[in-house]
Amino acid sequence: MVEKTILQKEEYRRNPCRAASLPYRKAVLTTVPENMRIVHDCDFDIDLLAKYDDTPYFRLLHSLQTIETPVLPQGFSFAKAEDEMLAAHINRCYGADCVDGKELARWRQRKTYCEDLWIAVCDAMGDIAASGIGEIDGEMKEGALEWIQVSPSYRKCGLGKLIVLELLRRMESMADFVTVSGEVHNPSQPEKLYRACGFTGEDVWHILRLKE
Repeated sequence: MVEKTILQKEEYRRNPCRAASLPYRKAVLTTVPENMRIVHDCDFDIDLLAKYDDTPYFRLLHSLQTIETPVLPQGFSFAKAEDEMLAAHINRCYGADCVDGKELARWRQRKTYCEDLWIAVCDAMGDIAASGIGEIDGEMKEGALEWIQVSPSYRKCGLGKLIVLELLRRMESMADFVTVSGEVHNPSQPEKLYRACGFTGEDVWHILRLKE
């Protein structure tokens, strides 16, 4: 069992985005529900669509070798946000009740939590304009971008890129590499943002759910 675990870790480090659909720590703790299958694009068969609904996710890697210097636009500032305030911002950005303050408080209890990787950018009025949450797996030396969002009224202003680059800069001394994922067909085109920040890769994972 020990040898298998070591082999899995080595395989993951060789090619994280091909080895698993999630960051390593999440991947080893996650149990896939019976009504779901997770398939890499290399193993995907279009015939699966007869039984499953498919949501493809890209997975990208940043080596942390070269990081563009983040530039904070005039009129904005970094700030610490209380859990309730941050949760409200996340929900506004996604147009749905994704999280609440209590859930964010629980996230802070995770082994991957790092205070410096919870970022908020506020406008001149003190309202959150953009925010991001990163996590660090100290054992694997992997950073992961988990939540990156910009208020609708501040999109196309460079704040999303600012958040990503600032998180990468802060992770540089903590991790050997950083991974991120997102929906391939998301209208906000997050993949385009991450590639503009230096992420690379062509891995796609299909989240398949049995049709009702």
